[in-house]
Amino acid sequence: MGQPSPTLKLGPRRILATFCVVLGAMMLLLGLAFPWVAGSAWLAIFLISLPCVLSGALALVTGWGLAQARLALGEQGLDLRLPSWRGFLCPPSRTWHLAWDQIQALERHTVLFRTFIMIGPVPALSGMAVVFYVLQTEQGRLVLPDKTLPRLAEAMALLAARLGLSIHEAGSRNGSLLQALLRGKLPVG
Repeated sequence: MGQPSPTLKLGPRRILATFCVVLGAMMLLLGLAFPWVAGSAWLAIFLISLPCVLSGALALVTGWGLAQARLALGEQGLDLRLPSWRGFLCPPSRTWHLAWDQIQALERHTVLFRTFIMIGPVPALSGMAVVFYVLQTEQGRLVLPDKTLPRLAEAMALLAARLGLSIHEAGSRNGSLLQALLRGKLPVG
């Protein structure tokens, strides 16, 4: 592999991470303060406070995860720092250094998570497409959600060119958001 090494550094999505942290903190405060403001404490806890606290906590850890993510393509190989995945980005972050010869294959998966939404009084089925890149390495598989880092598609194209590999398009599949949250596993391959 006598090709020159591409150099690319991708840092965190700072604006999105900051937005998630601020939104999460506001939702937590709203959820904790609402029972004291409302007249019916039990109804307020179950209908307003609990969803606010849960979504606020989810937004906080997602913002933390987005702030932790980093990728660098350099002379010696690929350096990654990514948060864990439990149906969402969460602690702890893990760091990998992969030499060029440790990466065996690159895959691109598209997962369509189906969710129910309410359109007025009518429930409807909606979909959210999420792209995942999978690095097959000697130590196992590394899964990178596309929205974790800016310009991840560009970095994967540079990585594939450096390795002389093509990105295998694994196609689309359906995934369950509820199963991803409960099992903490990505629905890829």
